[in-house]
Amino acid sequence: LFALLAYYAGILLWRLQHFHPGSVTYPEMARRAGGDAEGAWVTGFLYVAFFGNLAIYIVLMTDSLSAAIEDGPRCRTALSAVAVAILFPIAQLRTLHGVSFVALG
Repeated sequence: LFALLAYYAGILLWRLQHFHPGSVTYPEMARRAGGDAEGAWVTGFLYVAFFGNLAIYIVLMTDSLSAAIEDGPRCRTALSAVAVAILFPIAQLRTLHGVSFVALG
């Protein structure tokens, strides 16, 4: 069911891109399709989703680090700082080309 919904969402996004060729981001497509209010709503939703996923990812990485380092620090704050220190340089990469160099190293 999820695969069908994802496929259908991809078709809808392709159609929007086809009808509004200058659109690059989701908020731009929403502005052109539904106006400024819808573009603002989509922007807000994307930021909430992004920061929510970021928080969940940091918590999961902290739990993974505490499980991987048996004799290491048990303080969640210290492990969270280590997780952020690992993720921050990678998050600054803007293209998949840059990510590919990190994956090789």
